[in-house]
Amino acid sequence: MRNGEKVWYCKRNESEDGVITFDKPVEITLALHYLTIQPMSGYMNVAEFGEDVGKMWNCIGQPYDAWKSVKEGDRFYVDGAKPEGISNNTQPDEGWGYDANAQIYSVRPQNLAIRFILRRIQ
Repeated sequence: MRNGEKVWYCKRNESEDGVITFDKPVEITLALHYLTIQPMSGYMNVAEFGEDVGKMWNCIGQPYDAWKSVKEGDRFYVDGAKPEGISNNTQPDEGWGYDANAQIYSVRPQNLAIRFILRRIQ
């Protein structure tokens, strides 16, 4: 995905009784040295994810402190997907985040950045 494109991020919340909800989506503009998202490709990615490599994105978040709160299970709207109800600020019937098209599969802290893997939902 190109710099300047918009994506939306929904933080996952789990209550004590196991009910999962998501925060209202936050709009993020992709930029070098902030957040970059690229589709997976290459030999090592195919070796790790097999035929699912086409359903994955590689994300780099910098600086480290800005992205240290991302967790597995948080959701993203990527590749042109947009949250339902965000334009008129009304929460969908299912709640925020349930129509997202990607979920954080793995978080891999690095030295100066955080690498996380998104996996397509559906």
